[in-house]
Amino acid sequence: MNREKMDSILKKIATRHKLTRRDFLAGSLSTVATGAALSILPWQPNKAFASIKGKPIRIGYMGAMSYPLSVGGWRALEIGVDEINEAGGVLGRPLELVGPYSDEGRPEEAIKAYEKLVWTDKVDFVIEGLLDDSSVAIMSRVAQTDVITIGSWVSTIECYDKVWQDYDKYKNWFGGVAQDWGLVLSIKDFVQNYLVKQLGWKSAVIFREDLVWTKGCAEYAYEEFPDIGVDIKGDIAFPIDTVDYAPLYDQCIKSGADGIICFLAAVATVPLAQYMKLQVPMVMAGVNTDAGMFEIYKDTGGFTGCAAQYACFPGKQSPQTLSFMDKYWKKYNKRPRLPEHCGFDAYSELYALAAAIDRAGTIKSDAVINELERSYDEDLYLDWPWHPGGWFGLERPAAPKQVPERYRRGPYKGPWDKAEAWDASMAPHVWGVPEMVRWGEWQKNPQIKGENLAWQEANFPKEYAKMVGVWPPEYADGTFQGPPWVKKG
Repeated sequence: MNREKMDSILKKIATRHKLTRRDFLAGSLSTVATGAALSILPWQPNKAFASIKGKPIRIGYMGAMSYPLSVGGWRALEIGVDEINEAGGVLGRPLELVGPYSDEGRPEEAIKAYEKLVWTDKVDFVIEGLLDDSSVAIMSRVAQTDVITIGSWVSTIECYDKVWQDYDKYKNWFGGVAQDWGLVLSIKDFVQNYLVKQLGWKSAVIFREDLVWTKGCAEYAYEEFPDIGVDIKGDIAFPIDTVDYAPLYDQCIKSGADGIICFLAAVATVPLAQYMKLQVPMVMAGVNTDAGMFEIYKDTGGFTGCAAQYACFPGKQSPQTLSFMDKYWKKYNKRPRLPEHCGFDAYSELYALAAAIDRAGTIKSDAVINELERSYDEDLYLDWPWHPGGWFGLERPAAPKQVPERYRRGPYKGPWDKAEAWDASMAPHVWGVPEMVRWGEWQKNPQIKGENLAWQEANFPKEYAKMVGVWPPEYADGTFQGPPWVKKG
């Protein structure tokens, strides 16, 4: 790609790591009532409601609605609510979505949005797609209500620790993603078993947005990576409004590290586009949420082989996941074209919540919490959306001893009747198993194999790259390819 073309692309996306309000409204949602900082897009009655009796069960949603991941969460809930209502609702009652409220990534506005959902709108449940810093902020309000609140983005241990330290106060909060250390555990596995063995990595430098979740990830990487022979050469943290990443990549190169481990969720498109433009001579792997979005290939003018990222839709998928992706793809023709992280999480969480309410026979908080803590399916990876199975009650690591000492906790004090079967390394109220996190990357000409790649081949533009699952091997449908300007070994 010539320099002029890349400069033009970078100029266009310089601020497009966020959705514009116009882009958002041009999607599935069209009516808006605005406030000073909050915005709500009114829920529209589902056509199936006429056949369902009973008072609606109200589920509120809030997120950073200028970010594609939060938008994907809302849209996924729209699909899930439609499906559940068309099947007769829950306890003979329809589900009703309230929201979405947006905090625009500002913790102080997240508190206002949560207060409005819970105390003004009087929703029965909340599913949120907030940045971690905002999720931490609303915990003070979660403790003041018994409304069950489920996070579809948050990974910071700060939220999970509150459940552990004061269960009675925070038992109504649940998370939908592996904790910071769990994310790094899966990165460590990929680095150890592929990047070390195949590329000869002996060192790495951390490259991360300066948000609370990446702090925990960096701390764990510093402590644990030397055990697999990888020395961490530096920790480069930057504000999420950074525009020029060249000096930061220069720091990465000067560190002398073999590769880059990145943690990008609020922003990724601009730093990854600049990574390509600068042809940074280092393989990059890690959490890159924008890199898992359908739009990244076009946004960057051909983003392929540049990074392996923690992603949701590559690799082997169940028929239900492919059905969900297909519905989403056909329903929404504006970005994000695929739900990615928050969308898959929110969709799974909605169904887990509905099943828990059904088993409880009531929407009363304590009864539903008790059932959520018993939500478990070892086969969830293939029989449900992308999650690899696990409890809402407790997270199960690959091996308890892999959890660093700083993250080990005392005996779980919740009512889950099987808690005694696990040791103190378990994390409370989290959905998912960290050692099974899948990894993928965009490849221009992958060998089409498996239903997921066939689905992409049928739906994506012919000239488009494909998202290929590269790790773990048992769920992969392709092999990792580094950027073309980086020599292997």
